[in-house]
Amino acid sequence: MLHATVNKPRLGTGYSLEEKKKRAAARSTLNNAIKLGKMTRGRCETCSEIAEAHHDDYDRPLKVRWFCQHHHDLHHKYVVGFSL
Repeated sequence: MLHATVNKPRLGTGYSLEEKKKRAAARSTLNNAIKLGKMTRGRCETCSEIAEAHHDDYDRPLKVRWFCQHHHDLHHKYVVGFSL
């Protein structure tokens, strides 16, 4: 018997609603600052490739570290302690 591949629902992130709102607000604030030219996207601090932002503290939305996707994933896996 062949089994169809079933898309399993994604498990929750474990963040409270308050924390999710804080994270979304930080991303929005950063994206708006970039769009308005108040900030520019950085390069990966590890390899200098095109980067994405990493917030160490969501209460400081414009203080970010820049990692390429690969190094961002590694940072979460080995430093922060969870995967994206």
